[in-house]
Amino acid sequence: MIHSVDRPNIAIVVQKVESKFEKQTQLLKLAGSLKGPGIIYFSSKRLAERYAYEIAEHHGLRTAFYHGDMSGEDRVTIQQQFIQNQLHLICATSAFGMGVDKGDVRFIIHFHMPGDLEAYLQEIGRAGRDGAPSIAILLYADGDEAIQLQLQDRDLPEEELVYLSSALTEQLPITERRFLEFYRELGLTPERIKEKIQFRKRWKRENLFTLLNFIKGITCRRRFVHNYFEEVAKDDIVSKCCDICGVNLSDFEGENEAIEVQQGWQEYLDYLLR
Repeated sequence: MIHSVDRPNIAIVVQKVESKFEKQTQLLKLAGSLKGPGIIYFSSKRLAERYAYEIAEHHGLRTAFYHGDMSGEDRVTIQQQFIQNQLHLICATSAFGMGVDKGDVRFIIHFHMPGDLEAYLQEIGRAGRDGAPSIAILLYADGDEAIQLQLQDRDLPEEELVYLSSALTEQLPITERRFLEFYRELGLTPERIKEKIQFRKRWKRENLFTLLNFIKGITCRRRFVHNYFEEVAKDDIVSKCCDICGVNLSDFEGENEAIEVQQGWQEYLDYLLR
């Protein structure tokens, strides 16, 4: 069975801000007013750590950060604390979410835009898996796409590197090395590998600008998703659709209950890591 990409219980909101400072201010405001649990996504590991501390300090919430540079034990600890309702929210990079089975995530905030619409929908899809009303908010300032353009170029090797020997290729960052090794094993010449690099860059940029059109659009965001994936929209009305159709943020606000960390957590973690 092919499932729809549409999650009607998730309200989709884009908030456009005028500056980096306004985005930071809005993030702290949302983190303190929205009813959790929640996940805030960043493209920067450093900012994920910074805002985990700032939100905890400003609002007294139990927060944690999560990214790929953490040890495996630390990542498992954070995941399980979140699943066991011992944290109000996670400030994370896209490394967080896969395999995290938590049905009651009430909000997703994107501080930075993802690389494409598919990644965005996958990440907001981690909210409201229990079917209850949830909200996804993306904060956008003009020029935010520059971060993703830089990240895209970093993931692909420079065209000149196709001529490197196998020994020198081993010294490249892992994503660049794997790209070159994959096409070399297929028997492609350096010139053909350069064509693959050019194609991937164009493909990534096209996908990024599709997401940018979604963000800057003035028509129903849910309808945009349906059209992009060539899905037929359902006739029933989604009451909490998107910011274009009129979503009231107050419907998703509320006090976050105090969390008491239960005893026996370390024993449970030891069991998971055996």
